[in-house]
Amino acid sequence: MSATRIDDSLPTLLIWYSTIDFQLEKLNFRFSDGTVELVILNSTLAPKNNFKSFKIDVIFKFAEKFYHKDFNEQEMYYLISQLYHLCNSS
Repeated sequence: MSATRIDDSLPTLLIWYSTIDFQLEKLNFRFSDGTVELVILNSTLAPKNNFKSFKIDVIFKFAEKFYHKDFNEQEMYYLISQLYHLCNSS
């Protein structure tokens, strides 16, 4: 790309970057940190490539943080065991 062509497209790029930045700021104010974390942690549950994309520590954190009332301490350890078995057998 020539320098002239880059100089010509610079104003368009600046407008585009400003628009994207503005949209991201709006999204940041719309969703709380807890909601964003829930979506990120929930995305780890996608069974891609026979569960090879599972991250056991992230799934455990997800269960511990958002489902702590559903699991007692023994069940949490059992959950880790099941996750290791699932991830290592596929």
